[in-house]
Amino acid sequence: MRQELVGRHGFNKRKMSLRRWATDPEEHNLTQTQSIQANSQISERPGAFRESSFDAFALSRLSARCVIGHGNFGVVRLAQDKETGKALAVKEIDKNRLRTAQNVRKVFTEKAILASLRHPLVVDFHGTCQDEKKLYLVMECVQGGELLSFLSKRGALTTTEARFYAAEVTSVLTYLHSQGIIYRDLKSENVLISTSGHIKLTDFDSACRLKFGEKTFTLCGTSEYLAPEMILRSGHDFSLDWWTLGIFLHELLFGTTPFDSEDPYNIYVNIISKAYCPPAEIDNHTRNLLQGLLDKDPSHRYAGKKVRSHAFFAGVDWGHLEWLQPAFVPVVKTEMDHGNIESLEEMQESKGTVENQADFQGY
Repeated sequence: MRQELVGRHGFNKRKMSLRRWATDPEEHNLTQTQSIQANSQISERPGAFRESSFDAFALSRLSARCVIGHGNFGVVRLAQDKETGKALAVKEIDKNRLRTAQNVRKVFTEKAILASLRHPLVVDFHGTCQDEKKLYLVMECVQGGELLSFLSKRGALTTTEARFYAAEVTSVLTYLHSQGIIYRDLKSENVLISTSGHIKLTDFDSACRLKFGEKTFTLCGTSEYLAPEMILRSGHDFSLDWWTLGIFLHELLFGTTPFDSEDPYNIYVNIISKAYCPPAEIDNHTRNLLQGLLDKDPSHRYAGKKVRSHAFFAGVDWGHLEWLQPAFVPVVKTEMDHGNIESLEEMQESKGTVENQADFQGY
């Protein structure tokens, strides 16, 4: 019998002590020249994006509402665009909480990546703005809420329902990798449900661009989804995202992540040393895909075309995912309806003057 999901509410619902930033690569179809060109857009310097041409979003256009998410450096707030009346999600980043040049680079990198993406299943980016104390990253508000909220109420999904979400996530990962970007934080909290029932992937603060043939050794992401090579610090590349797809698919089907434990340390021990054994009741195609995605050896792990052509996805038209029947279509009544999104408590703002304002020029 499949284990039901335990209700987890708010942002950072899991044990997320390892959410840190990084850079790195793998199996993708980019040429070396294309990869180098993609990486040339990202600099090691904190102010690398100050001369960017991204459209600024006027802070005066925003009418702030409730908090709908908590992050490492601030909150995500529901807001209304005064000009259009539409709902927006605004990531508020407390400048004083950034503290280090590495964290400043991180927020500029997130902005640059979001601004470069053009995919129907990725959250739309509208622009950025700032004031004396905060940076503001303005995105569409995806009014169906988090997939995790749906799973918390519904429990484990059928194979057909899980295939729908896995296919759409696979499409986004394939696109990101084609752009030389590794996502590194796939989880049901970051998969949002649009009004049509299709997904929108959000939260790119762990994403980075990669140079061809390189690996990164930075620890980031969410405990239950970490790949063995990240925990062991042996270096990781694009194959890490396919591991997280395996964890994601297992969670959809069985209501829990496969290496979970009450003790955070034991999660890492299980990921490194415990053999993955899917429950006996699943069909052979699902079993084979899960085992291939959750291969502890990145060089043997299923990835890219091998995933998309797998028998588990038989019948999926990768060029027309809009033809797939959503597992759930949320009820959204008005432009500002946020009934599917949980309101959270305000986060206490840091005190003191921000002295390094020049670091944020051009955001």
